Amino acid sequence: PAQMALAFVNSRSFVTANIIGATSMEQLRTDIASIDVKLSPEVEAQIDAIHCKADISTRRPDVAALEAKCLSRMKGIAVRSGDALRISLQNGKTKSLLSNNRACEEGNAEKCVDYRLEAYYPGLHLFVLTARLYEANSVLVVNGTTGAATNMDDSPHLSPNGERLVVAFSSEAWSTDRDIAVYRIENGALRLEWSYKAKDYEQWKFVAWDGDARIKLRVTLHGEDQSGGLTTRDADLQLTDAGWRLNKRMLPSPKATAVK
Repeated sequence: PAQMALAFVNSRSFVTANIIGATSMEQLRTDIASIDVKLSPEVEAQIDAIHCKADISTRRPDVAALEAKCLSRMKGIAVRSGDALRISLQNGKTKSLLSNNRACEEGNAEKCVDYRLEAYYPGLHLFVLTARLYEANSVLVVNGTTGAATNMDDSPHLSPNGERLVVAFSSEAWSTDRDIAVYRIENGALRLEWSYKAKDYEQWKFVAWDGDARIKLRVTLHGEDQSGGLTTRDADLQLTDAGWRLNKRMLPSPKATAVK
């Protein structure tokens, strides 16, 4: 199992270094020998079948059904027992997240929380969990090796090459830390690479990755005329030599709508 896991990591195009851990010479020899292990297309297909993620076209997915679908594919890597969700980490430890659905049912806003697994990226060893609070939602991305958790304002979207996650989300119902955030994935750890928080009214939505260096977005903001209305237009975020550049002044798309 260890050699298969290491061989899978070795085969990812975006991995520059596979960091191994060993407590004996025998384990070290086994880990090093993984460089000669080649996974067949059939095995890779079975590994990819474990991967699960939410449908981004569904704004309010059935989180319980989505989690059940994920857990059924994960063969014990993550399990649920009542309010407890337990994740088996690669370092041999277990990370437990305990929901308090009773508090939610009783209207206890301070203690209400419901953790649900919504996505798993096996090649990156990342778990994505929705944390539903009493009057807000947030997302946790858990490192499957160390258990370290990164808080995000909404579900992240993985770049085609697997090197970055992006979140684009605004809410009129609760405050968010950032409207847009790009995270760099480095050996399973997440580093905030770029972020944006609007000073005026802007509502941001992720559309799609366009390659690995451009992110298609949609934004609703006040128009440039003096009518005081809102307009929805296409926008994008592009990676340049100088870093990420946000363009929110693109011409309105044919499907854009003006709100008086």
